[in-house]
Amino acid sequence: MPNTDNHTTNIPQPGVNQFIVLNGGANPPVLSGLDPEDCNAGCDLNGKTVVIDAVPVNAELYYNGVFVINGQQILNYNANLMQVKITTATLGSYSTSFQYSYVDAATKKDPSPATYTLTWLNVVPVKLSTFTGIPNKCDAVLQWTTTEEVNAGKFVIEQSKNGIDFAAVSEVKASNIATGRSYQVSVSQPAGSMYYRLKITDKDGRYSYSGIIIVQTNCGSNDYITIYPNPVHTDLTVSFHTSFRGNANLVLVNAVGQQLIRRKIPVSSAANTVNLDLKNYPSGIYMLYMADESGARVSEVKKVTKE
Repeated sequence: MPNTDNHTTNIPQPGVNQFIVLNGGANPPVLSGLDPEDCNAGCDLNGKTVVIDAVPVNAELYYNGVFVINGQQILNYNANLMQVKITTATLGSYSTSFQYSYVDAATKKDPSPATYTLTWLNVVPVKLSTFTGIPNKCDAVLQWTTTEEVNAGKFVIEQSKNGIDFAAVSEVKASNIATGRSYQVSVSQPAGSMYYRLKITDKDGRYSYSGIIIVQTNCGSNDYITIYPNPVHTDLTVSFHTSFRGNANLVLVNAVGQQLIRRKIPVSSAANTVNLDLKNYPSGIYMLYMADESGARVSEVKKVTKE
């Protein structure tokens, strides 16, 4: 008969609506067991059959995005698809657990299910109400609201390419308004999809995480500038997105290619905005772009209509 392994793992402070992937590495361990015929030295259960005997009573279990129920059998198990979701039912708890069994190649099920437990140091705090994100050219605009901020310290915005490995990209000080408030921050994002979460930290160092959201931008690889208004009468505002790093020159040419403006722009990690005075230029079509020190264009060309 197969034998299923118990697991107890301490994890960083979770937050409501957070999904925790049970696939090992930096995440909690993979479901595992031992079988005299199939894996006599012990193995993880990837590719094998697993039965979820009892789901968590204070959290939710999902496999491949589908809610798991008691007694559910999973064929060809894939650890990357197994997630525990922290919910409002987890509030006030220090742990959550479920039971599972290994089913061997002969379809024999372990008669004594194992317990898989996640623990953390502090009860899950109730603070975050909403957390959303929308694209804006080369930036992700993240918005969240809180319902309580007593003893609140800061919000750290964390970004990830794969939804597993996160890094801090911005930080906002909490207002400590007892009734909560709304926040908004923009962070640089290359073209494609990125994952975001909030690390909510109290003044005493305790922290929790929000759920994970995805923002997809359509920013081109060299779409570094935004202009407005267009058509323009006098002042043209040029915004430089944070996806560009280094120094560049802002170049304006007329319809026959004559260079009219060449302004050195130091582009830092924060977005920059400049105004170009075009009131003395005749009406017509102009081209605006960024160029490096050699004169090579490093951004898309923006067509400017002067009225």
